[in-house]
Amino acid sequence: LAGKVEDLTRCCEYHASTDAALARRCLRLASRLADTPELEQRLAEVEDQLAASEQLAAERRRSSLEKERELRAKVLLDAARAAIQANDYRRALDILDQVAELQPDDRELHGLREEASLMISPQVEALVKLGDRLYLDEQLDAALATWRAALDLRPEDEDIQARIERAETVLNRLDALRREQQGSEKSQ
Repeated sequence: LAGKVEDLTRCCEYHASTDAALARRCLRLASRLADTPELEQRLAEVEDQLAASEQLAAERRRSSLEKERELRAKVLLDAARAAIQANDYRRALDILDQVAELQPDDRELHGLREEASLMISPQVEALVKLGDRLYLDEQLDAALATWRAALDLRPEDEDIQARIERAETVLNRLDALRREQQGSEKSQ
């Protein structure tokens, strides 16, 4: 192989711009065998050229991924706007969460999110009040369904979650009392 060091050097020089993997293999072999400063200099130049090519390719990949993210965010923003137009504010907020993952600093994102949140609030408040009235009228199943609808619109709302848990506790206690009462009636 020692006699082939010049061929290996020419191979890595030739393929540095067309086939980086082959150039890298030739470079590795030639570097082990290089025995003159001139060969070492040529190989160092090829190494620099390969590093620059790899850096350029990585930058192109990053740029391409960024463009894909921007395009995906634009499509999602359009979908969020359409959901707001259709008064489907929960869907709009869910879509805007996806946009935030792609581009958290998007200027339009925050405005649309605020708009959807403001529009959803009256609906949530109306559902909570209706659920409260149903609960007071001892229509627990209907109250639960109403509060769950409100929770679907605002999933992070702890007050609504607390209402649901309280109503479920009451229902569980009533069911336990019914079962206990039925058990005592059967034993009599």
